[in-house]
Amino acid sequence: MIVSNSEACLYVAGLNQKTVMARQEYKKAQLEFAKSLIEYHEITKPFYIVFLPTPGKKGHDKSIWDSYDIECLKSCIHIENLSAK
Repeated sequence: MIVSNSEACLYVAGLNQKTVMARQEYKKAQLEFAKSLIEYHEITKPFYIVFLPTPGKKGHDKSIWDSYDIECLKSCIHIENLSAK
């Protein structure tokens, strides 16, 4: 459900994929999902999706925050404007 009183919507998707290919596949799937939300909810205000490394993760694998240095983590951040697409 999308509820926002702001002038724009921000969708944050956490990344914990360790390979570039896995991150690209995850981003592609999340972009398609976000586009379907925009269409389904007829969102007309600016809509941004932000991909950033998840700062903590519980489960089998360590968080990429524990595996990579800060420069590598910063390189994983990606912002996409879906407003005009």
